[in-house]
Amino acid sequence: MRSPVLSTFLISFLLISFTSFTQDVSPVQWQVNTSVEGRQHTLSIKALLPKNVQIFSRNNNSGEAPIGAQLTFDTSLAPLLKDSIVETGALQENPDPNFDNATVRYFSDSVVWQQVFEAPSADSLNIQGTISYFIKNGEAYNNYTEPFRITSFQKKQGIINTSDNNLGQNLQSKSLLWIFFASFAGGLLALLTPCVYSMIPVTVSFFTKRSKTRKEGIRNAAYYSVSIVLIFTVLGFVLTYVFGPGVLNKLATNWIANLFFFLLFLIFGLSFLGAFEITL
Repeated sequence: MRSPVLSTFLISFLLISFTSFTQDVSPVQWQVNTSVEGRQHTLSIKALLPKNVQIFSRNNNSGEAPIGAQLTFDTSLAPLLKDSIVETGALQENPDPNFDNATVRYFSDSVVWQQVFEAPSADSLNIQGTISYFIKNGEAYNNYTEPFRITSFQKKQGIINTSDNNLGQNLQSKSLLWIFFASFAGGLLALLTPCVYSMIPVTVSFFTKRSKTRKEGIRNAAYYSVSIVLIFTVLGFVLTYVFGPGVLNKLATNWIANLFFFLLFLIFGLSFLGAFEITL
């Protein structure tokens, strides 16, 4: 006996589960600014760390210890670099049992990196590059890469190109109603992305072909939509609460989980193409 509610919920669960496993947002918040004195432009990048999060120093030991933070700049800026990067903050050193008790250097509150550029003139200077860094969040280890850009003249605040991090900083002063409509608008814009837009014909044909009447089609679509909302809320909350914020990243990088979902979606794809029919 085919159950449209159950089958729709199952498909929604598997699609959202796979999508959720691949999402992982860095908890680090960033501040970028510059100051100018004559022809020298000083770039300052500050990392703000929440509780129980550590970011590893640029001067970390090599070998099996965690990789230290690295700042790389656009190749056009290489002739303008003056001296080396200066790292300031409350540096801590401790042996880490996860790396054979190697001594690791890290910061648990904040850290600032500064780089001086000497421009040919006192005019503005466009600075862009990336920050690659390694953090420990609770018991989970993760690495991230954040692009940044800034136009330096007098004193100017820059942009870290991680929309999730910037959004987290700006939302603190917004109302819940504003956050709701902003999230809703962001969801509509997400329909235009290649991975979502290409699925619209498949989703529409799924409901139109299995629904005998317009009323039945609307009902099935409602089941599908409500399932997505419930799965995102319940699955995300339960996994994060039970296993910690690093569990989704672990699942996304686990070869067994990726192989399982690959085979599962391959079976679904063959079914959509008419090779066989999945019934519940």
